[in-house]
Amino acid sequence: VMLSTYERRRSQREVINEMPLYPTEGVLWDESQVPSTAYTGEGCLALPKLNLQFLTAHDYLLRNFNLFRLEATYEIREDIADVLGRIGAYWDDSGEVPLVKFAGWARMALPLQTFRITEVRKPAVGETKPAAVTANVVISTKTLRGDIRSEWDELRQHDVLFLMTLRPPSGAEAAAMYEGGRKPSAAEKHGLVYVRGCEIIELKDEGGRLMNDFTGRVRRDEYKPPEGTTRTLTVALDTAQYQLDMNHLGKTKGAEDPYSTFNIIMRRKPKENNFKAVLESIRDLMNEEVIIPPWLHDIFLGYGDPGAAQWRQLPQEQLLHTVDFKDTFLNAQHVLDSFPSYAPGLTMVVGPPGTGKTDTAVQIMHVLYHNCPAQRTLLIAHSNQALNDLFQKIIERDVPARYLLRLGQSVW
Repeated sequence: VMLSTYERRRSQREVINEMPLYPTEGVLWDESQVPSTAYTGEGCLALPKLNLQFLTAHDYLLRNFNLFRLEATYEIREDIADVLGRIGAYWDDSGEVPLVKFAGWARMALPLQTFRITEVRKPAVGETKPAAVTANVVISTKTLRGDIRSEWDELRQHDVLFLMTLRPPSGAEAAAMYEGGRKPSAAEKHGLVYVRGCEIIELKDEGGRLMNDFTGRVRRDEYKPPEGTTRTLTVALDTAQYQLDMNHLGKTKGAEDPYSTFNIIMRRKPKENNFKAVLESIRDLMNEEVIIPPWLHDIFLGYGDPGAAQWRQLPQEQLLHTVDFKDTFLNAQHVLDSFPSYAPGLTMVVGPPGTGKTDTAVQIMHVLYHNCPAQRTLLIAHSNQALNDLFQKIIERDVPARYLLRLGQSVW
């Protein structure tokens, strides 16, 4: 009792760092965390709220982490339920050993040919979970239409997949689920036993050649269409979840290893499948010191005077009293004509295509670089092509390439 009372409590940061990012079957169909019934607003949901004020930046990030995790879990559960209803899993007793087969098909799921864990790295210093857990997954796209096969062939590095174990219930078991007017969940109706997430490291065709590689190992001029219909995916498993599974396997007598039972793999639409990257970003921010500027910190948390963030209130030493525009203008009249309604603060440049909006943005970046060389500027574009165009023009204006960092996949 004394040990339990006075022992050091685990911090929220430690709990988040040790938490698996992929939802499992236990979380997906936990009605207390992710209710399936429509919310009518009559009661109060036991969820963290996003208010107008927060205690700290960590409090703000923690609330967003929990809410986004539950929202992503709900969407994943709906996708899994849709796949389970389409594939029609059943037991085939024609052989010596009963096997699970599928009478239907789903665009977003395929039966597994083989699954094998290839590497479990030793934990890093101070950690209990493995540094990495890698596995090979083999699937066949032979039975798919050409357009659907192309979708599977377009899988690439960092895409998230879900490995599942299905054991459909027998007729008697299925009938027992509805006794007393009970309504079973999709997992119970279709016999979903395990769900584990993974992230693609690389994809190979039947000949062992890399597909959709953006790391430079395969030159673009050496690209060839993929061979055959068998695909081998090298995936990274969630190390935190793997450690939890191994701990349960070691402590529970007769426990089953879930990684030896997977028989189906599911993908999701790329635009809806970025939850892991978002959760990782929030978690990484929670492990960093506060990165919010002092003049914005209190206002961001909902305290203080909003007017304190205006440029007039900033310390004079942070303001530029003189600006070297380099070769931007020809003379003073050119300056007046270029900014007829100029005012300090936020400025939006609007115009139809071909009116010089991109060149204006590039020139602003050029001036900022030469006047504030110690500061960093974030440039966001609506497409890869637009960002490529901006970077190319910035380089042409005497900004060394070593000071430019391009994020995202591009040929630039």
